[in-house]
Amino acid sequence: MNESTEQVPGPPPVPAEPAGRRPMDRRLLMALAVFAAAALLSRFWVLGARALHHDESLHAYMSYTLSKDGGWRYDPAYHGPFLYYANAIVYKLVGATNFTARLLPAVFGLLLIGFAWPLKRWLGPRAAAGYALLVLLSPHMAYFSRFIREDMYSLVFTFGTIVAFRMYLEDDRARWMVLSAVSFALAGGLPARTATAPIMADRIMKVRRSIPLASSANTVAGSTIGPLSSGCTLIATPFGPRNARVPHRVRAP
Repeated sequence: MNESTEQVPGPPPVPAEPAGRRPMDRRLLMALAVFAAAALLSRFWVLGARALHHDESLHAYMSYTLSKDGGWRYDPAYHGPFLYYANAIVYKLVGATNFTARLLPAVFGLLLIGFAWPLKRWLGPRAAAGYALLVLLSPHMAYFSRFIREDMYSLVFTFGTIVAFRMYLEDDRARWMVLSAVSFALAGGLPARTATAPIMADRIMKVRRSIPLASSANTVAGSTIGPLSSGCTLIATPFGPRNARVPHRVRAP
């Protein structure tokens, strides 16, 4: 008795990967892992071992008093509210030490290196990798990534404003405008001259109006940039130069 057997077709053959592709991926992953480890070590290794610099001691102490009793008042000789409130939150969560005082600047130092990822969209992967390597190896960037001051905050928020706004101009999505406005508002809450934020916001709004965009995105742009950037000014203005406690003030006769 002859039995007829039907052959079931198997899955289609998988095309072979080009020779050398898998080792290249493996080498790339290893390079990224080494780079990430170097970035973490350069920003966090013995972060609290060095004694606080004079500027650091002022910012650390003002953040500490804010975390304890909410006592903080804007002084034009120092910086805006973000630095002190952000560090006060860190103190509340993990305590006040030299390490925790510099924790947020170190995190923002990593974020500054991470901007290589969106930059490769316009610069290409090689130039973006070069940017990340230069920021990692820069003694100046490494030093201020381990220093409680406004430098890293200002760089990241300003860079974030530019990158997010560029993304918004390319794909016309409202989320990028919102992110740009939030970054811009936070950048305005850093320097002593916070009142310049509305002026910069006006320049950005003029650029936005000169570019034909969808009506929904235009609405989001108009409703986020102005209020958010001006909001940081309103936060600092009540504590501004008119009401600030300026030591050794000379009164006119």
